[in-house]
Amino acid sequence: MSIELEKAGLDRSQPIIRYSQSHPIYCDETETTQQSIERMLKTGHRRLPVVTRKHEFVGMITVTDVLDLFLRGQQLNDKLSLVANRDVLTSKPTDSLGVVLQKFKLSRKGAFPILEGRKLVSIVSERDIVYQFKNVDFGIKVEEAMTKKPLVLKPTVRILDAMKSVVNSHYRRLPIVDGKKLVGIITATDLMAYLKAKNFSPTILDEELEKIMIQSVQTISKDIDLHEAIQAISKKEIGGIPVVDGNNHLEGLLTERDILDEIV
Repeated sequence: MSIELEKAGLDRSQPIIRYSQSHPIYCDETETTQQSIERMLKTGHRRLPVVTRKHEFVGMITVTDVLDLFLRGQQLNDKLSLVANRDVLTSKPTDSLGVVLQKFKLSRKGAFPILEGRKLVSIVSERDIVYQFKNVDFGIKVEEAMTKKPLVLKPTVRILDAMKSVVNSHYRRLPIVDGKKLVGIITATDLMAYLKAKNFSPTILDEELEKIMIQSVQTISKDIDLHEAIQAISKKEIGGIPVVDGNNHLEGLLTERDILDEIV
């Protein structure tokens, strides 16, 4: 079962620029990876466009990119012009909402920079579309949309292995379980923040995940309507939420991407 864009009062033929972030946070290509880390942590953004001084789009830097660079021993004082990901899908201001929705689904990307020629004018994310539906009754239970067997980690896993799991899977958040019980959650941003707090010392990589995981976790039931789940994640400004039963046993994970898949 799916729900149409029109149910939220959206017009799929309208240009995507109407639903995008008109003043995106970005980095200059002459800035360093360290500076981009500070900006991501300060603003709460997990991805930032990289531009020239003429505001021409160069590429993207994401939290996962930073973890990958660290694991590969890359110097974090390198300029972004050297390390930004240039293999980036983009959109034009005139692309329709319907076209961009399909692009999200096919590419499995979380956001698209919007370019006019070569210049960055905006950015649109999965969240920009999903949040439009927080007051729309889907008639779909969380159980129907959630990922039923998400990748999970144990609290005794090393931080090194947690970082590798995030980088290799491209998942932005991983539930932490002890047996079947949910005991915490870790995100790519949590890992990056801890690295920065410890001055990117490799000695922390052998520490156990239990030391830094978030233990107070927002959860939902699989029996609520999807729009109630959207309200929960939008209130906390998080990209996903674990689904548990009455015993706090993990039953699934609902992400913005899972919700987006239900919108046609």
